[in-house]
Amino acid sequence: MFLKFPILIFKTLGKMQVEPEYNWNIILRSSLPVSAVLAWVFFTDIRMNLKWFLLVLGLITASLTVYFQDKKKQNVFTAVCIVLLISLLIHALKRLGIF
Repeated sequence: MFLKFPILIFKTLGKMQVEPEYNWNIILRSSLPVSAVLAWVFFTDIRMNLKWFLLVLGLITASLTVYFQDKKKQNVFTAVCIVLLISLLIHALKRLGIF
């Protein structure tokens, strides 16, 4: 009884398929320009409401450009994460006084 469980696990792991590769060319081509613009926005001294509004607009822009070029969900999610991480990193560095 106990020996059948590990064998069953290994059989199901053998049947699992690996996710398709990411299309880094499309992801970086669409997310890096948007990230650069949002990094500049978060570096300037404009109102916070406008910064967060522009962040939402940038996230929508990055997701739509990736989606129309490649309809895979993992590529869209990765592009949005890159834009969000760079924007929040610049915001945190500015608040800490490093920039």
